[in-house]
Amino acid sequence: MSTILIEQDGFKLTSYGNGAAYTLEHDGRSLFVQGDDATQLREEIEAFETAWPCASRATLGRYLWVALEYGLASAPLETV
Repeated sequence: MSTILIEQDGFKLTSYGNGAAYTLEHDGRSLFVQGDDATQLREEIEAFETAWPCASRATLGRYLWVALEYGLASAPLETV
């Protein structure tokens, strides 16, 4: 089962298996994390939400993508 956590301003964060894995997408690029990396991402999301409880979901997406450099680890989305 998947849940979309962010879908705003070009950012999309999807959770799979209640946080067992995530896909972060932006600007035609995507990053999939699971296991320990998913745990780290979840902890970073929780820390962000604690520090900035009024921030938008798009701000969270930018924070993950740019400030925490998840965007640097991303790959182009596959086109069918």
